[in-house]
Amino acid sequence: MSPADRARRVLERLVAASAVERILISSAALVLSIFLGAVLVLIAGRMTTCTASEAVYYLGTGFCYDPVVVFDRLFLGALGDPFSGGWSPDGQFSVTLRETTLLLFTGLSVALAFRAGIFNIGTQGQMVVGGLATALLVLWASSLVSGLIGTVVLIPFGVAVGAVFGGLYGAIPGLLKAYADANEVITTIMLNF
Repeated sequence: MSPADRARRVLERLVAASAVERILISSAALVLSIFLGAVLVLIAGRMTTCTASEAVYYLGTGFCYDPVVVFDRLFLGALGDPFSGGWSPDGQFSVTLRETTLLLFTGLSVALAFRAGIFNIGTQGQMVVGGLATALLVLWASSLVSGLIGTVVLIPFGVAVGAVFGGLYGAIPGLLKAYADANEVITTIMLNF
């Protein structure tokens, strides 16, 4: 049996996996990623110089970074500290949701293009152009309407402006591919800048 046949059988087995098997695979991947992240933090802490009082010792060896503290800071930096008395979802958690929403929709746009058989690596530039156009045109339109009516009108207006201008910016590589036979991977990467 060739390696390609074995790989195909493994992939077919993964596709046919039950829900419990998929949860176990996802959990194992999460545990493995945490373990590998801790090892990388320890290796980075071994390559850095620090004083003996700042070092953390595991198995008799000193490291400058403690993986537990690193993961704690990552968690609290993304979500805020829910165990403190003054935690509210309006703090760091809302910033995380805002940034995640942008990345999520940008990732969905890449997935949509891939499903259509097109390589679109330039979604970062399209997001920036759409965001810039949204900011400028909503700022201009906000002087025309205000209050509750302004909010009801400006939010859909801003979303539509961002989609149109991001789409127009994304159409540039499409036109170059259709009329100049330019490689869409190269042109979309170049338009990120």
